[in-house]
Amino acid sequence: MKFGQFFLGLIVGGIVVFLLLKYSTNAMNSPVIARETSADTLSASGNWMWPDSLDAMVAAPSNHSLVYEDSNVRVLMVKLDS
Repeated sequence: MKFGQFFLGLIVGGIVVFLLLKYSTNAMNSPVIARETSADTLSASGNWMWPDSLDAMVAAPSNHSLVYEDSNVRVLMVKLDS
């Protein structure tokens, strides 16, 4: 009897979670999804989803120096005062 109740609870719980995820309006109106599809917040490269003012080299140039950059990778050296 306990196994039957456990199994029924798993099935009902799975259905409830599925329906909540499928019909949730918050998931469709997520700011992350809107940011990814909005062209005005993308930088020239198209890979950076945030404004260019948040780039480390622009926001704190005295603390960051470029070590290496190509089309796929960007390596920065971060200098922190102790």
